[in-house]
Amino acid sequence: MRSIREGQNAGKYLVVSADILELWPDVICSPLGAVEKNGIDPSIEVRLIHDLSFPRGGSTNDMYDKSTAPNITYQHVTILARRIEELAESSPGQVICIMNGDVKGAFRHLMTNAAHVHRMAALLPELNVLVIDLAAPFGWSASPSFYGAFGRGISWLLENNSPASVSESTDDEPFFGYEWVDDHILIEIDRGDRLALAEATLRHAMLAILGPRSINEAKFSAWSTELFALGLLWNTEARTVSIPATKIAKGLGRVQEMIKRGTCTKTVTGPSQSTKHRGSAKRYPIALTELGSVLFLA
Repeated sequence: MRSIREGQNAGKYLVVSADILELWPDVICSPLGAVEKNGIDPSIEVRLIHDLSFPRGGSTNDMYDKSTAPNITYQHVTILARRIEELAESSPGQVICIMNGDVKGAFRHLMTNAAHVHRMAALLPELNVLVIDLAAPFGWSASPSFYGAFGRGISWLLENNSPASVSESTDDEPFFGYEWVDDHILIEIDRGDRLALAEATLRHAMLAILGPRSINEAKFSAWSTELFALGLLWNTEARTVSIPATKIAKGLGRVQEMIKRGTCTKTVTGPSQSTKHRGSAKRYPIALTELGSVLFLA
């Protein structure tokens, strides 16, 4: 409820008595869920998920015309490794630094058209409350595509500026920008005031595109030669990228548990269908072990 109250205060949720459904027969209600946010006590804050894939076959996601969504293609993370290598070769002996900037709320900055919000509702019967999502929710199939256009806009502003364009510096080399949804990764040579200006430009770009509440200070890292970002550990000094040991242990644990149980289930979901495939893990113990080695040890 705390997350809903905060969303209501921010103008992201319309919270009214459920009795009004008698006057609003076109409202479509889908269930709400919640997942933990990394490093945050769930009793303090959670990430609300609006399950707009329910009911199956007649849900908001089923009815959505996906051809209307922006065509967004995310660049592979290998571009970060390539950037580090290029700087190491072009500026030998120079310190290469990396930092992460984060947009707070991501999709929630995008307000839904008033003609469509009736498809973004949730019912809390125990409280006799109707919650209508006024912003693009986590759980809507189009949220990543529409947000991607704004995230790309932030990177575009960053990449089309340099120290010379934002200060009196003579350094006219454009800043490097990379985004993965709401994460923005910067990699630059520690030269003059380039690091400070790159970070300031990223912040200004976020403010220009998404407004004053867009910067997630808690997830803005400092410039460093080592950074945990996008689930990987990047070291610009050693020029390495690795999977953290905790993730390797977790992955191996899952593979070993699957072999131990003897069977496993894979669920394939689509716009209006869910298909389960069951197979025997005991039939392929060597293959599964090798798969674990490839995925988590290589």
